[in-house]
Amino acid sequence: MSTTRTEKVQQLHVINTWVKELQTLVVFNYSGLSVAAFEILRAKLTTHHAQLGVFKNRLFKLALREHKFRPLMRYLTGANAFVMTQEPNSALPHVLYRFSREHSAVKLNCAVYDQKLLVPAELLALASLPTKSELLAMLGGALVAPVSLLVATLQAVVSLRSKS
Repeated sequence: MSTTRTEKVQQLHVINTWVKELQTLVVFNYSGLSVAAFEILRAKLTTHHAQLGVFKNRLFKLALREHKFRPLMRYLTGANAFVMTQEPNSALPHVLYRFSREHSAVKLNCAVYDQKLLVPAELLALASLPTKSELLAMLGGALVAPVSLLVATLQAVVSLRSKS
């Protein structure tokens, strides 16, 4: 079934709205991804207030002509899906990176993150970093470790003194 001109205009309007409001956009190739896996991804993205859309690359390129993300156009080849969120510093790249490790059909193409275009190598580098909550947990563990060691040492001293 072919898409009518009216449907294409509506899709172009949706894309333009996305691009105007986006904080984070990740483009990935989904060739070979099952419908069930796509639904799992949609559920994961919902918890991060992200929207997933599949549009023709040509329509997305038309929308990008009016915005500052024109360099993104060269990465729009193949069967692409687009994930967008309006939240700044989103964990979206991390979510998609982890999903791509579970599903080999997903290939991360590029992203717009913090108003900058990230090429595949930069996207993978960003996505493989720990999230903010993971970093806070690491920091908390690093701060608690010396105190725990001090408490264990003091308990050992008290234990030795009580035995003697």
